Amino acid sequence: MIVVNKKQMNDIDRAMTDTYGLPSLLLMEHAAMAVADVVCGRFGTAGSCLVFAGSGNNGGDAFAVARILVSRGWIVDVVCPGDADRLGCDSAAMFSGIAKFIEDGEINLFKTLDLVEAGRIEYDLYIDGLFGTGCSRPIEGDAGVLIDWINGSGMEVVSIDIPSGIRADDGTICGRAVMADLTVTLGLPKPGNLLYPGAAFNGELICRDIGLYDECIERAGYDMEILEEEILLDIPIRVDHSHKYSYGRVLAIAGSSDMPGAAALSAHAAYKTGCGLVEVFTEDGGKGAVLAQVPEAVVTGYEKDGQMDVLKAKLEGSIERADAILIGPGCGVDAYTETMLEIVLAQKKAPVIVDADGLTVLSKRRDLLASKQAETILTPHYGEMARLAGTTSAAIEEGAVHHARTFSMEHDVVTVLKSDRTLIGLPDGFVFINIGGSHSLATAGSGDVMAGMAVSLLGQGCTLNDAAKLAVYCHARCGVLAEELNGGRGVIARDIIDLIPSAMEVGQ
Repeated sequence: MIVVNKKQMNDIDRAMTDTYGLPSLLLMEHAAMAVADVVCGRFGTAGSCLVFAGSGNNGGDAFAVARILVSRGWIVDVVCPGDADRLGCDSAAMFSGIAKFIEDGEINLFKTLDLVEAGRIEYDLYIDGLFGTGCSRPIEGDAGVLIDWINGSGMEVVSIDIPSGIRADDGTICGRAVMADLTVTLGLPKPGNLLYPGAAFNGELICRDIGLYDECIERAGYDMEILEEEILLDIPIRVDHSHKYSYGRVLAIAGSSDMPGAAALSAHAAYKTGCGLVEVFTEDGGKGAVLAQVPEAVVTGYEKDGQMDVLKAKLEGSIERADAILIGPGCGVDAYTETMLEIVLAQKKAPVIVDADGLTVLSKRRDLLASKQAETILTPHYGEMARLAGTTSAAIEEGAVHHARTFSMEHDVVTVLKSDRTLIGLPDGFVFINIGGSHSLATAGSGDVMAGMAVSLLGQGCTLNDAAKLAVYCHARCGVLAEELNGGRGVIARDIIDLIPSAMEVGQ
């Protein structure tokens, strides 16, 4: 599903008008009808609600929702703290649509909470139309009081488009925000509906069509999509007339004497994802532990004894045999990892995934990105991304889409920015967002598993883009399956690996 920021949504609205002569007021009516339909479907064909309407377009939606619900038999009151003569053009038109109801006493219009309290009745729900996508600065004063009052009321709350107080383009909180039970986002979802912390304020998120034409969406342009199940159609096919080398040989430069488990997890995950053979290139002291956990692996060892020429010769031989390469999990942050990373990125025979310790080394050797020859996927979490970008984890979280996109474009890499909403930034600036997954994935070694899945898919012939998308989506599915099986508590990385084949099934 396409995701649009505030500007892109405005451009789509403008294209609807410019191309088909459809006024923005008609789209506002469609939006209000969609919200009213959801409210009636969820809460019944008759009830009572208090509608909070701001002075912008979200307020216009709210006025129209109030009118439609009254016409369907609902008891509706409206809180509008702004001046009616300062409403935007479309919002003013929608306000005029409820003027007769106000005049006849069918709708009570409240300017302040004091008036609401004085005429208090028991409502079935509140409808939030205070700010929508128009919120961009800290909410204070009367608006802040309204939001605090809504959140403290204990009432069911439905937000129109996005909870008021959430910045639509990145999901950050503008000081405070409405905590909705249900959000009806209109036309297409916004990044703020999907990215944390804003995503936590949606409650249930429902996207409703408001009559946007595909031609106008394409004309306006977009650069973000949600990963959906159809990506599973890109999983490499398997045929009866085949052998192990038909499905790729991958090289996992991973593990060390101190951390052999990372290599074992990556290798095991690569096998479970379908590649034919995994070679683990690891420190001699970790070979036995890797083989004990993954006896199917071919293990090549090296010594950290200062003989770099021997290391280079061994590694170059392993690279020559590889269809795809993973480097970093459990390798350690030292001169040996740096040397191996330099060799791997300089070659162009096989695509490369850099993960974990490889990313830490890369953050100290940014020149390797500038000189690389290999097609490359990077898989950082926020802390690793902060080191790569020379900023803070907080800055990455606040501008996750921006950083995933710009870093990928600047360095010609695919960036898998891992979090509870993992982003995949492509070199052309397009970003995919994964909204699936589960807290069960928050366990040591989970990232090693996903890296192993990705390199396996590369080895089987997937493009960088498809390997990244499939690994992220299927890894998240593993988390969902784990949660369904046991509630997600106590899941370990090996449990995730066991669920990979099921997660890769279409229709699971």
